[in-house]
Amino acid sequence: MFIFYLIHNYYMKEYINHLKDECLSYNTTQAYTMNINLFFCHYDKLNKENIVSFLQENKEPSTLALRKASLFRYLTYINSDLIEWCKKVKLPSNVPILRDVLTKKEVYKISENSFGRNLKYKLRNKYIILFLYYSGVRVTELISIKGKDINNLTISIKGKGLRIRKVFITKELSQWRNVFGGEYLFSDSQGRKLTSKQINLIIGEMTRRSSITKYVTPHTLRRSFCTNLIKSGANIKMVSTLMGHRKIETTARYMHFTEKDILREYRRHI
Repeated sequence: MFIFYLIHNYYMKEYINHLKDECLSYNTTQAYTMNINLFFCHYDKLNKENIVSFLQENKEPSTLALRKASLFRYLTYINSDLIEWCKKVKLPSNVPILRDVLTKKEVYKISENSFGRNLKYKLRNKYIILFLYYSGVRVTELISIKGKDINNLTISIKGKGLRIRKVFITKELSQWRNVFGGEYLFSDSQGRKLTSKQINLIIGEMTRRSSITKYVTPHTLRRSFCTNLIKSGANIKMVSTLMGHRKIETTARYMHFTEKDILREYRRHI
């Protein structure tokens, strides 16, 4: 068993380097690697029986879908004869989970409950919330934005797969400059780039202070941006471009409507 893990670790290092060469984002690389390591923690053979077992666990649909994508990418890398078979493996069909979406009023309530040891920290934290919501960027994209990337009301974003896209911001947000100095749009007091974990902690604390009971993360703000645009009548293809999605089906998964929303639309058109 010890020799098996030595061999596995060697191949995983090679595989991680391969994923980096594919220009996948850091988070995607981490997710794919974690799932492959998780698989081999439970199974010592990569065969049909073990793959099916791994993909049939009682997990959320998104978790199982990511597991399947991770396995498919790894099977392709090792040129396995299970590639085509893996494509056809069906995941358990579960009822979609309605995730929390914030209204614009709730976004502002969170932003107004900023905190920090002085005004600079409070301003920075407030604008982190507003930037995430009004641009719809991923947290990994936000922390990489530099002041020079802003041109009037647009920002050049380097997204997944190193694809460049333009996102838009309000006039108020275009006036924002890093109060701590440094090249990044948001930083710590030393001008150092913030981490995704720091952003998550900031948002969690501001949400708690605002007494909003919804579970709010940077991705909640991105999801809310997308959902609220579509609910307001925005063209889904346009929203897909703003979100940086390759496929419109990906954007469609962000359409989180409440029971009240669905009933309202039913009564409008019936």
